[in-house]
Amino acid sequence: MANKKRENLDVNAEIGGKLRALRMERGMSMEQLAKELGLSFQQIQKYETAVNQLSVQRLLEICDVLKVGTDYFIKHSVTSKDIEFQKMVQKFTKLSVDQKKIVMDLIMTF
Repeated sequence: MANKKRENLDVNAEIGGKLRALRMERGMSMEQLAKELGLSFQQIQKYETAVNQLSVQRLLEICDVLKVGTDYFIKHSVTSKDIEFQKMVQKFTKLSVDQKKIVMDLIMTF
């Protein structure tokens, strides 16, 4: 059970950090975001520092205000790029040692 709590804290901290970074990227203060959402700036601060957990509804409202999809905050969504990368890794592991060296040399030239 302690591991589950730790995972929740990690996820909340990650989402809070992304919220802060995006808010700052958009040039918004905590007060401005709070006003858009009908909240106090202290509540935004609690979300950003993972003191309070975001509800799904609140996350959707934040996404709407900041003009991003929920995938910005939730890292576990699998994209076609992820699948493509996994396929490349699988193919790479099947190469001989010499072939792997050639590929790595090629990659390191970029």
